[in-house]
Parts: sequence; C-alpha cells; structure tokens
Amino acid sequence: MSARAYPSSAPVSGDYVESDPDDEHLIPIERLAELRAGIERLSRRLTRVGASSVQLVDTGRRRGSLAIVQLEGRGSLVGDWEIVCVLHHQDGSTRVEPCVPMTDRLVDRLTGTRALCEACRTVRPRKQTFIVRERASGRTMQLGSSCLRPLTGSDSAEDTIRRAQIVATIRTVLAGAAQQPPDPGEQYIDTSTFLAHAVSVVRSHGFHRSDEEDATWRTALARVEEGGEPAMKDLTRAREIRDWASQLRARDDDGFETRLAACLAGERLTSRELPLAASAVRAYNRQLFWQIRRERASNARRK
Repeated sequence: MSARAYPSSAPVSGDYVESDPDDEHLIPIERLAELRAGIERLSRRLTRVGASSVQLVDTGRRRGSLAIVQLEGRGSLVGDWEIVCVLHHQDGSTRVEPCVPMTDRLVDRLTGTRALCEACRTVRPRKQTFIVRERASGRTMQLGSSCLRPLTGSDSAEDTIRRAQIVATIRTVLAGAAQQPPDPGEQYIDTSTFLAHAVSVVRSHGFHRSDEEDATWRTALARVEEGGEPAMKDLTRAREIRDWASQLRARDDDGFETRLAACLAGERLTSRELPLAASAVRAYNRQLFWQIRRERASNARRK
C-alpha cells in the first residue's frame, strides 16, 4: 500500500524513527551458547509466520570477558513497510519493544506515547499499537491492529502482528542479556601482570576474599599501580593458571569455572573483573592440592 493511502496527521512525536547504526551488543562470553540457542528457537517461530530468520552473530571481537555480537535478519519487513516497534499500553503507561535497532533516547521518548491510531485519528483503550516506517520515504506512523491490516497486502494480518511480536521478543531477550560497556576512561590492566601480582600476594599473605579489607585483588592492584614488575616465577605461575583456566571452557557444569575461563581468556582486565581474576589463584592452588593428594594415594597403592 502506498504512503498516500494513510495520510498521517503527524509523524510520531513530530520526528522520524531512526535506527541505531551500531547494532552491536556486549554479551558475557559464557552466555553466548545459551542466548544463541534461545534466539534460534524464536527465529524458527518467525519462519512459521512467513518472515525471514533472525540470527545472533558473534563478530569475534572481545571487550574483556564480553563478546561483541550482532543480530542479522529483517523479520519485521511487511511489503513496503517495516514494523519499528510494538507499544504495549497498560494503566496509563507504555512499554516499548523494538523490532529494529533503536537509540535509548528514542525508546525513552516513546514511553510517553498514547494509544493513538493515526489512520483513524482516535485515542482509545488499546492493548498495543505499532510504529511502522515506510521504507522508501522513512515516514513513520502509529497504527492500531485493525489499521495495520491494509499494509500487510497478501500476508495474513495476524501473522504480521505475530511476526512483529516475535522480533520484539528476540530484541528484548538480547537486551536483557547485554551488558553496558566499561567506562571509556577506565584503565585496562594486563591480565598476566595482575595475575602474577596476585600469585605473589597469596604466597606471602594467603588469599583474602573480596569482602575483606585486605582483599587479595586490592593488594595486587596496588602493586600494579605502583609500577612494580612481577617476579619471573610469578609470571610463570600466572601463565600456568591461564592455561588451566582455558581448559575449563569444555566443562559446562560450573558457572564459576565458566566465568573464570572467560575472564582470563582476554589480555586485559577491567576493574569489575579483578576480584574474579584474583580468585583464580586460590582455585588453581586448590586443584593442585587435590591433584598431589590423588597422585600420592595412587603411588601408595602401587607399593
């Protein structure tokens, strides 16, 4: 249907709905497999209502223990139009579920949107409305379910609405798993250097938890900030710990080990990752202790 068929009283809030050009998300590495599987399940539901599939793509780039991912696929296209978002109206408030990349500023602005249909120029109780964008002109409109139907052409209107809801759910799931990037001004700390200092601290003073005043990670960080060079033996042990941690990825039965493997896989640490990184020293020492005990027991049985 052409844009002239529905003369808009005004674009939503008098502005175009712009997509976020950098549709990238930061996801904890250990959650990638789970998240990809969930999105694949939702994507199969998309194809059953006539939409193209949507998939989560790992770009291969990393920021500390976070993977940079993107969504690929345009499941929200309807002929010459694209469903931008679903607006859920309840008790005087509006919840926005994007179907395409949207800036935070725009999402915040749309939370004040009334249950308006620009085609029939009415505001009345509606559970949901849809922001649609004409692909050729970029013009946007807010429509109710009934007035959305003429845009769907030969497609089932119900399938079109379902399609928009599924795409919105996919983006909601992804947003729920995403983390904010670290403060751009935050210092990044070399993983092996910090770990070597933590090894030295544990050897001299034992391990102290994060909630203690003399926490191991704080003491190790202080040594890093003082500019001291770690001893070669501590750097060697740090490499051993990182090699050991890299083998934990294959073991999917322990959330701590999975997070630890992801944390130590990167060459730089952020301040949020320091307590976890320091705990690797204690975890490695414990596994060495039990390994030695098993070897001694095995040798004793042979005698």
